[in-house]
Amino acid sequence: MAVAHQPPARQEYILLGDRPVRRRRGAHRRRHRVVPTGTVVEEALALAQRVAKLPPQSVRETKRLLNSAVHAAIGGLLDSAIATETQSFDEPAFQANLARMRSK
Repeated sequence: MAVAHQPPARQEYILLGDRPVRRRRGAHRRRHRVVPTGTVVEEALALAQRVAKLPPQSVRETKRLLNSAVHAAIGGLLDSAIATETQSFDEPAFQANLARMRSK
């Protein structure tokens, strides 16, 4: 089996109306659809054609709303992550690794 990348199940449901199929406990968190080997391109094209048939403005606005929800969720984390990363640049171990890489 091959794995074809597609929107998460909830986004697919929102855009296309396809209800996610519950396969087993925890399956709703899947980010990929498993398709038979050799059919990945065909499956991806079929999905793209379905999306292409939708009203462009509706798809655009739906994606904008979904993305704004994601940005809102990670917005607070991003500042903290950047601060932590910046602080790690002052760590002796980081400075030693950086000096070693620069000397090569």
